[in-house]
Order: sequence, then structure tokens, then C-alpha cells
Amino acid sequence: MVCYLGVGAIQMTIENKYPSYFNSFSVDNDMENSIPFVGWFTIPYAMAWVYWYLMPFFIYFYCGKKEFYKYVLLVIVMDILGFIFFIVIPIKNRMSWPNEDELSAYPSFIRDLWNFLSNSKGMQYTMCPSQHIYFTLVPFIFIRKNGFKKIATYFSLFAIVMITLSVLFLKVHYIIDVLVAIALTEIVAWFIEKYPYLSEKLNKGITYVNRKLHLETK
Repeated sequence: MVCYLGVGAIQMTIENKYPSYFNSFSVDNDMENSIPFVGWFTIPYAMAWVYWYLMPFFIYFYCGKKEFYKYVLLVIVMDILGFIFFIVIPIKNRMSWPNEDELSAYPSFIRDLWNFLSNSKGMQYTMCPSQHIYFTLVPFIFIRKNGFKKIATYFSLFAIVMITLSVLFLKVHYIIDVLVAIALTEIVAWFIEKYPYLSEKLNKGITYVNRKLHLETK
């Protein structure tokens, strides 16, 4: 979450400082605009935060420290790449959000949740690749790789599907943001698995600091 919030804060600061540059890129098209707004997807969109908080603990306790540090490294690398993409190709979200009449069709708790989310700075900016997608895909990659029971695989796959639909039907991200996130995460995960040097160095570095702080014994 530190990565997510940190990158988001830097992103918003830069976009506010150079608005003309970040307003010049758009991938608006008729297909994207034809996707309807579906307010019910505010629920999985908001619940994504719970999933992101819980999965690192799951990976640590059920996959071990070695896999956990690969997980951490994958998230860090994806955030760095996402930030680079944001600077080089800053896709501006120009999709129209619902008005009060359209929102009136939903129960009050959905309207309140949408208003809370849409008023937050994070939803007023878009990033390719989508952080929502790669933060959700990373746990699935490790669950798939470590051969967990089908229920864990199906649950993590269900989370990916629901959060993917939520960013599209809430008009938070474009399809290209989703596709780039999926492709880039799979590629980076392959490299980390193929060349474990960096994750091993990260493991040793954090273990050394923990021991110095007496947070971990030998």
C-alpha cells in the first residue's frame, strides 16, 4: 500500500504542476464510450483494498519468505514501470461519469460510495498500466505458481475478473490500461522468477535490517 499511495501522490503532484502536458494525451474512442456506467461495481472496486492488504500476509505465511520477497519485488518493479509509463505516455481519462439522474437509479449506499470514491484524488487520474489490475494480478501469479488448492486459484481469479470489470464499468480506466497491466505484470514476473538475484538481495537486505532492529532472530 505504501507503493500504491506513494506513486499515486507523486503522480498527482506532477500532473497538477504540468497540466498542459498531461492533458494532451487521450485514447478516447467510441467503444470505450459505449461501455455503460454500472454503479454496483463500486463494491468490488472498494473491496480491492481489503484484498490487497490481506494477500501479502497470505503469501508470506503460506509461501514463505523467499516467495514473499519476490512478491514485494514484483510490486515495486511494477510501480516503477507504471510511473515511467505515466511520464512517457500520460493517458488522460476523458470518459464521462454519471450525473445525479443516472445515480438516482441506485440505492443510497451505492450513491454514497460512488461519491466518496469519485471525490478522492486517486480516481480523478488514470495511469497505464492500471495499478488496480496489477496489484490484483500479482497474488494470482504466486497462487498459480505455488500450486494452491483450486479454491484459492478460483478466488484470486474471481478477484481479477471483478476488479477488471469494476475499473471498466466505473469508467476509471481504459481497456488499454488493463491490457498493458496484465501483459507487463506477467513479463516482469517471468523475469523475476528466471533471474532471482534481485529478490535474493532484497531478502538479505531486509533480513539484515530486521536483525539490527531486533525484529527478527537468526
